[in-house]
Amino acid sequence: MYCDHCGAENRNNANFCHKCGTDLSALLKNEKKSAVATLSDAPAPPPVIDESTARAGFQQILSGRYELKEFLGRGGMGMVFRGYDKQLGMDLALKFLLSRYADDLAAIESLKREAKAAMRLAHPNIVRLYNFEDTPQLKYLLMEYVRGESLAALAAKRTNRRLSEPEVIRFMCEICEALSYSHKENIIHRDIKPGNILVTTEGKVKLGDFGIALINEKAVDLETDEVSGTPSYMSPEQTLGQPLDGRTDLYSLSITMYEMLAGKPPFRGKHSRFNYISMVPDPIEGVSDWLNAILLKCLRKEPEGRWSSAEELRDVLLGKKEGGLALKAKFRPWWVVAEDLKRNELPPTAPDPEPKEDIAPPVLPRAEVQRTLAPSSASRTKQRVEKVGRYAGLLENASERDQARIAYGTTAGIIAGILLFLISKETTGIQSPRVFLHFGFTIYGGFLGVAVGFAHKKFIRGALSFSFGLFGGILTGLFIPNGLEGSLIQVQPPVSATACAAVIGALLGVADGIYCQSINYTVRCAVWGAFGGAAATILFMLIRHLFSAFWSPLPHWVILGLLLGFSIMMGIGLARKPAIEKYPSQQ
Repeated sequence: MYCDHCGAENRNNANFCHKCGTDLSALLKNEKKSAVATLSDAPAPPPVIDESTARAGFQQILSGRYELKEFLGRGGMGMVFRGYDKQLGMDLALKFLLSRYADDLAAIESLKREAKAAMRLAHPNIVRLYNFEDTPQLKYLLMEYVRGESLAALAAKRTNRRLSEPEVIRFMCEICEALSYSHKENIIHRDIKPGNILVTTEGKVKLGDFGIALINEKAVDLETDEVSGTPSYMSPEQTLGQPLDGRTDLYSLSITMYEMLAGKPPFRGKHSRFNYISMVPDPIEGVSDWLNAILLKCLRKEPEGRWSSAEELRDVLLGKKEGGLALKAKFRPWWVVAEDLKRNELPPTAPDPEPKEDIAPPVLPRAEVQRTLAPSSASRTKQRVEKVGRYAGLLENASERDQARIAYGTTAGIIAGILLFLISKETTGIQSPRVFLHFGFTIYGGFLGVAVGFAHKKFIRGALSFSFGLFGGILTGLFIPNGLEGSLIQVQPPVSATACAAVIGALLGVADGIYCQSINYTVRCAVWGAFGGAAATILFMLIRHLFSAFWSPLPHWVILGLLLGFSIMMGIGLARKPAIEKYPSQQ
């Protein structure tokens, strides 16, 4: 029906013009009167293909050429029959639009446009589209007739609706061939699912319904303003109405692969199609890690995270390309393995003749055994010395922190000795020798604790060592006898001085063990630290006795601090061997 005002074509039952809005009700009434007046003279209408036709199962002849033989199936927008072409003498598949869409102009134009695009596709894995027939009441497609069944029907016959891995990989590789070809022709299927994949009686796979998926979307858009398709097979970008490319078909194909392997689709239940956008499927139990990794990459929500093309997916499935996947095992399809075995198969050879009795067996050369000499005693002694030096922090192969601990400890002892020398000059005659000696050991303990923090570059460790070193210096007051008189550099009793140094070394070792959170290590550090402090004091007493003739306050305090820093830090280092393996992050 055409508008009298603008001349635009409208539906026969339209009340208003879709272009200019003119009221067409009067024109509609006139056409009905005219139709009633001429009804007796009108020819018989063409046959109508609808649900009743399929239920009746009768035969009809279309255009004097195509004879309907068998009803094959029904989709959301059309019905499929097996027909016979009388002129060419071959079976065809005829797909009709349902009668309620026969007058939809947008649907018809879209079907024509997509039919022209699908007719360009000529591939062995694609159902061929031959022609589009447009009659007053029938719009249908002429397609290749495939003898076989759909992938969904094939899975329904199997136990738990599951196919084997080799079967699914072979089917999907052939579909990837079809998609690679169609994508190069700038045609996107957009409705891949098990019902649209056909398996012939020879086992060949063909992809069908090119164009119908697109007409479905156009037709439903005009009525409900929604994107059509099967929600559980649609990609997120297709659900949201975003621009599409070939990767949307890879997403739908991966959903199909998942369903064939698991026996159920990854997304199902009482969820809206928008909920599928955020849902992540679980790996399939009983399927190899290799194939699960490929499927999960296909099911990435963002198109950039999937395989870039159907050709790349096919190469990965065939084992020709790894695709950047860190896989635990390599799986190769059985038919690829069979081809390799056949290619590498050697021709049969005649059996070896029986050996004669007079032929002696060959004499094989004896294998030479090389003996490893045991290390000498001198070599073992050298290894022990290097081992002790390594853990004490003395050698080049010692760790950086062990070397820094001795260096910082020795430097801190020298600085503390210089500071005590300067303080002793300013306080001469003011304080008693006992008080100043107590103060000196406290300074040594605090400075050595700070040195530990600088060596390991850990503030908490330095604060802990400083606190315990300072506390050890304070405790030395218990070991210094009362009533000391004379010069500070002459009044230090050997026993009490040794005990004071041992207390400082033990508490610094306890701080190191507490930081590493090990009771056994704390005990070892305390023992070795006390041993280092005592050894430093004994060595200091020996040096002072040898050079007593020209002994002075400056070398007194500096040498004592140097020996305390070096000996205590080395002693704690000797207790660090087990901690190196147990606490590698604390080094």
